[in-house]
Amino acid sequence: MDIARHIVIVEASSTGSGLRFLEAARDNGVGVTFLTADPARYGNSGNPLQALGAEGIVVADTGSAEAIAAAVTRLQGGRRIDAVFTAYEGALERTCEAAARLGFAHTPLPVVRTARNKDLTRAALREAGIAIPQSQVVDSLPAAAAAAERIGYPCIVKPSRGMLSIGVNICSSPDDLGAAFAGALADARATQGVVLVEEHVAGPLFSAESVTFGGNTRFFGLSSRTFGPHPHFCEMSYSFPALAGTPEESECFRVVGRALAALGMAHGAAHTEFILSRRGPVIVEINARLGGFFVGAMISAVYGFDYCWELLRMALGETPEFPGRALPLGAASVALVSHTDGMLTAVGGCELARGYPGISDLVLFKSPGDKVQVPRSSTDIVGVVWGTAGTAEHALLNCSAAASAVQIEVDGARPAAS
Repeated sequence: MDIARHIVIVEASSTGSGLRFLEAARDNGVGVTFLTADPARYGNSGNPLQALGAEGIVVADTGSAEAIAAAVTRLQGGRRIDAVFTAYEGALERTCEAAARLGFAHTPLPVVRTARNKDLTRAALREAGIAIPQSQVVDSLPAAAAAAERIGYPCIVKPSRGMLSIGVNICSSPDDLGAAFAGALADARATQGVVLVEEHVAGPLFSAESVTFGGNTRFFGLSSRTFGPHPHFCEMSYSFPALAGTPEESECFRVVGRALAALGMAHGAAHTEFILSRRGPVIVEINARLGGFFVGAMISAVYGFDYCWELLRMALGETPEFPGRALPLGAASVALVSHTDGMLTAVGGCELARGYPGISDLVLFKSPGDKVQVPRSSTDIVGVVWGTAGTAEHALLNCSAAASAVQIEVDGARPAAS
């Protein structure tokens, strides 16, 4: 059967609901070609890529906007292409640039470029008078030490274009600075970024989940999260919607709305992270895409619609349809992690965990034989359990209980349950 509409999806997160976009397109009668530099990155079974078949997966240099545009142009020689899309942070800027060259709908390229660079984001927000952490670009360890002394300890050292909390560390004293700077510098060089020394703003981290269409921004709610122990920032849990219906939620939406306007957001999803501090919301970063992990799945469950499909409709040049209000539900996700470094030998208790109340899914990202370690970034997560309940708090309790039933065995030893 000839499918009238066809979309090219460029890379995807291999964790969370990133590959859900492939399923959403196919579920709604839209053909998909998946563009990737490395098909092996997505595993050999149990993901939607397998349904595409060899003809639906095209290997190309997704590290280049020119190469993405050229690959799509070649595909256009054999069929109609209606959209080029990605929700993957690592390919976002290049895909939007390719979409712009080819005349497809896309998030404004200046917004994506600014959001991808935390230092540029800070400059735009500072000019708009929006609260942000103090930060300074540094190019050497002595410069980092001087910046840390000026900003004060504890401080955070991070790459400006990083993702998944890779290379992000908190430094409590000058003794911590050398290793933190070296790690951030390595990641900054890999991503063509710079190193930032940043004020540590005390308070819980939230993200505002929103979409802008036709210049109007719709907020779905706030996600709260927890992290593993310092000095690292591995995300351990999400719950949604947080602070629903409170004055704090309204104030967060107001500040984030100003921040998105300061970047010029006119079209596309956003995942805006901020700390709710004593002085109110302090913007940490803006991601011009759907939130990672299972944020999309949680929003979809709480509102009773397919968020991934509506974002694809926007890419296809259609008008999306978003529900007016949430269902009486909350959602949460909890990471499964190793408490020792070594080689993963087995993960037990998964079926038991899946049987806990409200659990929607348990997904493993690592397999026996993979190296694992005490989590230093989100790349170290072994898997995630997520689900729903009457409130976000109840969902988080359910997911935490289910996660405690999972045993992660490393090098033949069984550490404490996640």
